[in-house]
Amino acid sequence: MDVDRYIAAHRATWTRLDELVGRAQVAPGRLSLDETEELLRLYQLTSAHLSHVRTNHRDQVLIGGLSSRVAAARQVIYGRRARAQRALVSFFTVGFPLAVVQARRAIAMSALLLLGSALATGIWFNNSPEALDVTISPEQQELIANHEFEQYYSSQGAGQFAAQVQTNNIQVSLLALAGGATAGTLTVAVLLSNGFSLGAVGALMHQNDAAGTFWGLILPHGLLEISAIIVAGAVGLKLGWAILAPGEDRSRTEAITSEARNGVTIVVGLAIWFVVAGFIEALVTPSGLPAAVRILIGVLALAAAVLHVLAFGPAALAQARSDDATDPWESERADLARADKLTSGIVAGTPAPTAPRAP
Repeated sequence: MDVDRYIAAHRATWTRLDELVGRAQVAPGRLSLDETEELLRLYQLTSAHLSHVRTNHRDQVLIGGLSSRVAAARQVIYGRRARAQRALVSFFTVGFPLAVVQARRAIAMSALLLLGSALATGIWFNNSPEALDVTISPEQQELIANHEFEQYYSSQGAGQFAAQVQTNNIQVSLLALAGGATAGTLTVAVLLSNGFSLGAVGALMHQNDAAGTFWGLILPHGLLEISAIIVAGAVGLKLGWAILAPGEDRSRTEAITSEARNGVTIVVGLAIWFVVAGFIEALVTPSGLPAAVRILIGVLALAAAVLHVLAFGPAALAQARSDDATDPWESERADLARADKLTSGIVAGTPAPTAPRAP
């Protein structure tokens, strides 16, 4: 086959590659998923054509044209991958930890609601068995303490159970986030409900001399899982507060948009916490390991999550403040607005609005 016939046979492929590369160079996000896959396929095919021409035809004009096409396509493909990798790294080193640090006060309030209600419920039922009997019948208490509570963690296959737990936990976090749209009332209800359930079961197990079983089964996964629910609750509380009191330096719409954007950043990061907690609950909690070892695994998982946030969050917040030369003792709401440019683009993929300075 001569050069002219080879060009005629493959011209359509090269033309289509040029079209996709040109569109990607003008607007990198313009190509659909199918078009991106087509671009990759045509790049590989044209690279093979270039290799064939170099070996069999040695036509310098054709080799030069194909080399330019392959180089342009490579730049588009690997440039897109590099941007995606930078966005992923930025999410874990800036976006997520910064958003969590900014929510520190709301996290404290969320923890007070959930853990406070759990502690209050536990103390109440532990000191008032009659109230516990009204809530849960003595017969049901005995069943739960003797085998149902422990059996729950081994009632299904590990993989199926892990998927179920992870899905449920993510749904709880999304419900807590969505609860912010009710001015935070639904979020508060979710936190108090989870705290009540935790306290009631804890009191039940203590009343029936099964405290060791309770703590040995709840702590390995619960340390990280409950912490994630608390942080998710903080997202809903902040969104609810933005509705009620957006502040003088931004409109209610701006406040809600900013809090929702940062809330989504947190929930996306929390999905990883929930996945890890789910695997611990499915594989470690019901295992035959000594309780101390299982609890240590839970402690290490929570410590890793907390250390990740502390390793990057405060530094990202300090950088956000220094960029605008703000007062380091200003309110958290102003911190959020000024640091928004670091977190919004990671999730939304768009430039963040310029935050107004505090008066």
